[in-house]
Amino acid sequence: MDSLEEIEKKINSKFNDRSSEMLEDHLTQGIPESAIHQVNKMIEQDIDSAIDIGSGPGSVVFELAKHDLSKVIGIDLSDEMINISNRRLSEFDYDNVEFIQSSVLNFDNQPIDGVSMHRMICCHPNKDEVIDKTLNFQPKVISLTIPRNRIFIKVYIKILSWYRRLFNRFHPYYYDPQDIIQQYSENDYKLIDTRTEMIWITLTFIKS
Repeated sequence: MDSLEEIEKKINSKFNDRSSEMLEDHLTQGIPESAIHQVNKMIEQDIDSAIDIGSGPGSVVFELAKHDLSKVIGIDLSDEMINISNRRLSEFDYDNVEFIQSSVLNFDNQPIDGVSMHRMICCHPNKDEVIDKTLNFQPKVISLTIPRNRIFIKVYIKILSWYRRLFNRFHPYYYDPQDIIQQYSENDYKLIDTRTEMIWITLTFIKS
């Protein structure tokens, strides 16, 4: 069984390969509506700082930065995603944005008002550690998008994961949204908004 470090190297490689494609999608089609929804729900909570975990080419970070926050951080395992984000940053006049190439599990704990995770947890092998890390930021609001609890989604992820493991490649993970809701609830975070699409569900929590 691969160690966490080995799995994170596979994640890095996978999203390095996808970085240009993902940027092109965001530039030509716009970022997903679920990502915009996350940003809007976070801003409604009067936040002054935010972190986007699994920030990809930086699109969610730039959406957050439009709202004059004092600090917006994008963190991603993929060094190529961070390179792309920093090149994009040079085209904007933002002095409140920083991109960091790292595992979120290794990121320093610090107070951050808003935490965003858009389609990120399903790419990580240990949701419990990721959720614990988000709690260490002591945020006012946490908004995340994950696969829905639907039979065809679970079967698809299971088959895809099995196939990719055969070739020792990165594979996605399925986590039940109710487990995530319970985990945050047990730590005094209240679910205030749910948005569903065919495949994805967006959950927003605030500190009780």
